[in-house]
Amino acid sequence: VFAGQLHSTNSSFTMPGVAAGAATVGCCLVGGVYGWARWGLGPRNLPATSGKLPVASRLQRIAGGTQAQIFYPAAPDAKPSERQYMPRTKAEGLGALAGKLGKIVAPTLMHGTSPTLQGEPAETKLPVVVFSHGLLGSCEMYTQTCREIASLGYMVVALEHEDSSAFIAFDAKGQPILYDPLPDGGDNSKCVALRMPKLRQRANELSTAVDWIRSGGAGVEATDLLIAGHSFGAAGVVVALDMLPPGTFKGAILYDMWSAPLAEEVLVKKMPSHTPTVNILGEEFGVHCGDTVRARRIKLFGGTSVPDVYIDGAKHHEFSDFPFLVPEFMYKNRSVTRAASAEITRVALESFSAGKAVTQDQLLRIPNVRATPYPQ
Repeated sequence: VFAGQLHSTNSSFTMPGVAAGAATVGCCLVGGVYGWARWGLGPRNLPATSGKLPVASRLQRIAGGTQAQIFYPAAPDAKPSERQYMPRTKAEGLGALAGKLGKIVAPTLMHGTSPTLQGEPAETKLPVVVFSHGLLGSCEMYTQTCREIASLGYMVVALEHEDSSAFIAFDAKGQPILYDPLPDGGDNSKCVALRMPKLRQRANELSTAVDWIRSGGAGVEATDLLIAGHSFGAAGVVVALDMLPPGTFKGAILYDMWSAPLAEEVLVKKMPSHTPTVNILGEEFGVHCGDTVRARRIKLFGGTSVPDVYIDGAKHHEFSDFPFLVPEFMYKNRSVTRAASAEITRVALESFSAGKAVTQDQLLRIPNVRATPYPQ
């Protein structure tokens, strides 16, 4: 229809040597691909949660801290959300990193309402998980992981860090904070020098969130506090555990941690024994990570009781929402990664809430989960 209108109203769209019908078919194909991308991809393809509880979410700024998306078990009168999965201004900010084409593609992939409900929490007392995103992340890009956790009976406070590591964030005055592509390749000491200050800022933002949650800012009484993060966010969790008082968190989950930015003084202290922790890796980072990364993980986890496992075939980005926003052929293993990660998360949270540590044997009973190989 669009192509026909162009031909009938504007002669400039008549292509010499090309039949009008062929041009129409071409326009229809382009329109079909666009329609498939806009209505067939995006957040509507996020899978159902493994937990039984319906999940609602809201956006809220932490007093004195960052923006956050808060996920929680929904009250019975909760309604389908009318809020967009990601505001267009943020989606365009993500796309801008990939050039002019990205500014068109990103809002198309992010199109659609949030796959959560809107309403009040089902309970006034809930255990709370504080979540830290990875590089080029946001408080939306881990919606699936946060929904999974919330469906098990937890509130999740997913921060949007203001250390220039999000693809775009906004401060309390609404001013944009753009991603800073630090030149930290090559020599790992350069990576540490540039990134470690960002990790300390993240730890301070996590500390502010903890104080806010304890004061009732999240709208519930926190019965327990736990912490989790992915990639650079998982490294931030390690720094937070080092900086905050022992016993602040009842447990920690590290999703495919990027250990390169961690300073030597953090690595040599080892993972603190006062906080039960689980380290989940993808095969990409867990097996094919290179000697430098492997040596850093040995320093951090060697000689500790932290379960250290990887998921068969899992890629680094499969711990975020991104693989479900794009065609499945781009991430064929995404459902395997999601199922294994969700089950590890469930086992870990149940153990932490019961005051117990998780054992390696518990996790190795989960399908597609393997022990991370280290040289003897």
